[in-house]
Amino acid sequence: MGRTPRLPIDSAHWQRYDGGVFTDPQGNQYIVPPGQSVVLEQSEQSSLVPRRIAASAAGGSGPAHLPVSAPHVKAWLDHGPSPGNGAYEYQILIQGEPGTASTLAATRSYRVHRRDNEAHVVEHLGKNLTAYAVFTPQNGLPGTVEAVDTPLLLIAGESGDELRLSLADPDLRLGVWPRNMSRMPDAIRNQPARSHVAEIRLSGHWMLREPHPDVVALAAHPGQTAVRIRLDHGLTRELVFQPADAVGAPGSSIGD
Repeated sequence: MGRTPRLPIDSAHWQRYDGGVFTDPQGNQYIVPPGQSVVLEQSEQSSLVPRRIAASAAGGSGPAHLPVSAPHVKAWLDHGPSPGNGAYEYQILIQGEPGTASTLAATRSYRVHRRDNEAHVVEHLGKNLTAYAVFTPQNGLPGTVEAVDTPLLLIAGESGDELRLSLADPDLRLGVWPRNMSRMPDAIRNQPARSHVAEIRLSGHWMLREPHPDVVALAAHPGQTAVRIRLDHGLTRELVFQPADAVGAPGSSIGD
């Protein structure tokens, strides 16, 4: 665990930190900016495990589960009871080199543009990439992707005269079984995922560098390019755009 200012100790097994760098047993590091309360707990954890099948087959009696306990350490962000519009952020460094986490903690490599219950938007400063997790249809998003009509996952990045866009619709659009505690009919349980045509509005005027079979329409609007694309199975689509300096009058079709 990295060095970080400590707040008052709550008990012998609890320690509260103002942000910091925390490492798990697999060597992954969690970089939490200051201003966020992190609680570290060291104690015994108790649980129940099923009795061995062999013991049960031999006619053993007693409870179906046996108690077990072991020492454990866990950490969590303490946002308090019933937070209103609460927000937090942290980086995860997957088995990084020694010293990398401290460098990232001192010089943040990302910028959070938005983090609320409708959209998360994070920019990677070094790679000029912006990632979007959009939970509801949106207008006025920051960055290259300005609007979507469908909850989507997207990553957009410009390099020179090229724009790369990766996007996916995580909703498989399966049928809904509006009952609880009952068996879902096979017709619903085994049905295939359904495709969906989503519309994305990009800042500026762009055209595809190469045709894409799932792009069903591309149109110019004032200061924007509208992309309609077919998405399914939660799979990612990769699109590469180049500037369209002469795309016609606003609202005209660029291509179908």
